[in-house]
Amino acid sequence: MKKKFLVGLTIGFFVLGIMGSAGAAIISPGFEEGYSVYSMPFLQSDSVVVWKASHTDGDRIRSSESKPAAEGEYYAGLLQNAGAYDGTTSIGSFGNTGFDRIYNVFSVLPETTYTVSFMHAGDDRYGYVADTSVVDVVAADNSTIFSHLLFPTPALFDWTTETFQFTTDSATTSVALAFSVMGSGNTSGVFDDIQVSAVPIPGAVWLLGSGLAGLAGLRRKKKA
Repeated sequence: MKKKFLVGLTIGFFVLGIMGSAGAAIISPGFEEGYSVYSMPFLQSDSVVVWKASHTDGDRIRSSESKPAAEGEYYAGLLQNAGAYDGTTSIGSFGNTGFDRIYNVFSVLPETTYTVSFMHAGDDRYGYVADTSVVDVVAADNSTIFSHLLFPTPALFDWTTETFQFTTDSATTSVALAFSVMGSGNTSGVFDDIQVSAVPIPGAVWLLGSGLAGLAGLRRKKKA
């Protein structure tokens, strides 16, 4: 019976571990570390920088010294050349696509729901404020598309929070979260405070409680 009790505790700690990781942030929310202001750090060959880009002719890390950040001091500014992207193509491969996007690849659990929140706003750095912010979530190993969403870009530096959820399938262990902008002319938009967290599983609480209660009952019965 002692062995069964220890097994039960092991299962309990495992479930608690899952629950703890479910509420934890998956990626760093801002652009405060590892970047240089007005630099072009979004390079696939750069192993230090978490956020990367598939095509960079105008993407920059910007500072609140020029325009206010939503969170902290730094934020990401994206440019899209006129006619480069119409919003119909998802992230696809992580190579050079001919249109600008930044992305972050991170580990996930299979068959798990995640919540993504981010802040975005319009920017007139190249003359035109973007019409639309495009967000993609794609499996990093087989390019399965979990989300392809279009959000109206807010007014010039009118930082606005957006939230959505996606659920992984049984085969996915890592995904790419990608951001892009689109509009008329050479449009630009800004992004900041990007956060990803797993949705806690309510059933895990019930399983843990009922399992330990059952094992405790068996232990009391054995002593009697």
